[in-house]
Amino acid sequence: MTNKPAPEKDDWTPQGYDQSTIDNICDRLADGESLRKICLDKDTPTTSTVFKWLAKSVSFAEQYARARESQADALFDDCLDIADNGTKALADATDRRLQIDTRKWMAGKLKGKYSDKVKHVGGDDDDDPIRVAQTTKLDVGGLTLEQLRTLASIPIPAG
Repeated sequence: MTNKPAPEKDDWTPQGYDQSTIDNICDRLADGESLRKICLDKDTPTTSTVFKWLAKSVSFAEQYARARESQADALFDDCLDIADNGTKALADATDRRLQIDTRKWMAGKLKGKYSDKVKHVGGDDDDDPIRVAQTTKLDVGGLTLEQLRTLASIPIPAG
């Protein structure tokens, strides 16, 4: 997914764009609803319109980003609620597991603190790569003194 540059100024006001609509969309996102579900309501714009507004309005883009961060917290809370209400039959347990796993995945994508990402040694920017050292055992018992001195004079690269 390519990150598009943020809009530079808020001098664009589309038809149907008003702060109460923006607030409603962002409040519902922050409560854990999906944008697709929100945009199914007759009083809200389509998802494509919302994305156009995001591309043109700095203030909406900032408010939307904060709502998406809050959405991760709401999804995390949903996981707890679903898990805590697990008193039904075993068939329902599979459904609850799917609901929890889906919300955990979404929360991790929206906000890194909920991610199951494993840090790999040597794979991150602030971590040196793994180095492999190779050693060779050499039997020097049959070498003459001159051969040993020659062998000792060979430079060995560091690292």
